[in-house]
Amino acid sequence: MLDKRQDRDRRPYRSVGEYRRDHTYYNKDYGRNMSPAALEHEKKVRGVYAKSEKSVLAEREPYLYEGIFDPDTAGPVDADVQVKKIGLKDVEKLADDLLMRHRYVGVKFIVNRAVTHELVRHRVCSFLQESQRYCNYNKEKFDGQVTFIKPLFFEEDSEKYQLWKTAMEDAEKKYLKLLESASPQASRTVLPNSCKTEIIMYCNLQEWQHIISLRTSKGADPSMREIMIPFAEELKRRYPMM
Repeated sequence: MLDKRQDRDRRPYRSVGEYRRDHTYYNKDYGRNMSPAALEHEKKVRGVYAKSEKSVLAEREPYLYEGIFDPDTAGPVDADVQVKKIGLKDVEKLADDLLMRHRYVGVKFIVNRAVTHELVRHRVCSFLQESQRYCNYNKEKFDGQVTFIKPLFFEEDSEKYQLWKTAMEDAEKKYLKLLESASPQASRTVLPNSCKTEIIMYCNLQEWQHIISLRTSKGADPSMREIMIPFAEELKRRYPMM
């Protein structure tokens, strides 16, 4: 039978800072067992690179670092660290693994409000979305009406589709009536998820790959699959490594 000390050293995961019999500590920041000397060396190397990068960026964009970084107390700039802006053509020539991380793609979707609610859950991305708070659909820009996206769930000649259509027409009437005495942000409270919404979504290819894997699965919303499957095909045509 193993004693407690032997059993402890054979555990695959150890508590942070636990000392082992082989004279190492488990460090949560680096995710492995390290001797005190190795830990100090790792901190020093990472610290030099962090200071070097911040020093270069602070010189270029001092406003962004004002009050949070003092270049006078930073270490010298490491000769191996270079900060260089390259054009899109150069980005396209990067190796596949680098291209996946550094090639960003913006996509404009025209979908219903329910789909945008799911898209904005991908917090790594940046978004620009049509705002019902400021858009007044009674204006000439929107032809004085609210636009809705037909749902995939109902056949047009079915009773369910007629119920949906009636509900949309009623919602539009109530919205336009409210606009006579209320602001767009107050009137929008009667608008349903079927409202047409434009949204621009921006992220790198690596994140798009993750999003596509989630949003094209059989368990995804059919309305989401409707846009994501053809988008995935187009993205793969342009970037075969995906």
